[in-house]
Amino acid sequence: MNEITTRGTGCGLPGSRAGAAVWMGVLCVLSGVSLTACKDFLTAENPSEILATDLQDPKALPILINGVAGDYDYMYSYAIVTLGYFSNELWHTGSSSDWRELETGLADPSGAMGTTYDRAVKANWTADNAANLILDAISDAKSRPELAKARTYAGYAQLLLADNFCQVTVGGGPAQTPQAVYGLALANFAEAVSVATTANDAVEKLKALAGRARANLMLGTYQAARDDARQIPAGWSFQAIYSLNSSREENFIPSQTVAKFRKEGGVDPAYYNDAMYANDPRLSFINKGESFKGEDRIRQFVEQTKYPERESPAPIANWQEARLIEAEAELQLGNTTRAIALINELRTRVGVALPAYSGLATETAVMDQILFERSVELYLQAQHLVDRRRSGDPSLGGRENCGQISWNEAQSNPNVR
Repeated sequence: MNEITTRGTGCGLPGSRAGAAVWMGVLCVLSGVSLTACKDFLTAENPSEILATDLQDPKALPILINGVAGDYDYMYSYAIVTLGYFSNELWHTGSSSDWRELETGLADPSGAMGTTYDRAVKANWTADNAANLILDAISDAKSRPELAKARTYAGYAQLLLADNFCQVTVGGGPAQTPQAVYGLALANFAEAVSVATTANDAVEKLKALAGRARANLMLGTYQAARDDARQIPAGWSFQAIYSLNSSREENFIPSQTVAKFRKEGGVDPAYYNDAMYANDPRLSFINKGESFKGEDRIRQFVEQTKYPERESPAPIANWQEARLIEAEAELQLGNTTRAIALINELRTRVGVALPAYSGLATETAVMDQILFERSVELYLQAQHLVDRRRSGDPSLGGRENCGQISWNEAQSNPNVR
């Protein structure tokens, strides 16, 4: 029951400002411009904005939504690498001072962390703008799956920002706390669930339910988190899709972490030197020993195998995360036995054959196990930093544990100057 998102190519959104790119893309398709001319046209800066009336042509909506997915996916794989260093899932085996500083807890708002912030803010804006355009243009928008898709992508962009940054701006507004941004994500997912239900679109509803479960977990509304998470069926996945059509559409992760491409970032030693991780078949990696060095010729390089190719998809949300959200929620609601059963549902699933959890049935011990399971199941999915921070990981002491508003945003947004 694997569900995978798809997005178009050709007259997509590479290298363009969101609103202008959508408008130019609509023109390309509707006017029959050649593919080459279309791509060239889309790279130019243009102050034009798509009008609500333009969406009344049914050919325009797929372009709009493909742009939303494209901006999110472009941001996501870069964020996974950046946050992989910052949360110590990866360690830098190359020569970039920016990557090296990240692993020590220094997040330059004008460096990679700032780029991640800018791309996530743009992904959020593109999705919100698309949703508003659909509402303005289409009389039955509340029953259209395209609106659900736009709201869902906005919600996931907001989750990534709230998880990893100390403050967040939305739509050029003032800085907000992560808790406030989780609330915005919750509202986006709630609308997406409602619209997808009306549209009888089970695919979009599951994406929104998974996101809403995560937002509720982070807000501490555990019963709501549990109720949403338990609706996600085994085998389900919502993925960012990549291709070799252009560098913008490639998955950035293997370009940095797979030996045949570049040995810039390897698996952090905390994983391959720890028997719990090294012997867990869910977290497979290629360890050729201490003599196999990265690009710096100094540090040992251990290759991650979760994303082996530049077109490898990346999970945005999946059923494993849903089970762990459900388990954590059950634990917080006092249902320890049920939480352990959910942990074991993952550990004993077909093809893995891990022993069932046999530790203490105390809240602290079971929560520690849930965090371990999350660190394995959600490895390189941009969620490890928030888990370390919310669990009070002592190794975060004396270092930054969340990113700052980017330099670009601080310079251009009068509300944060």
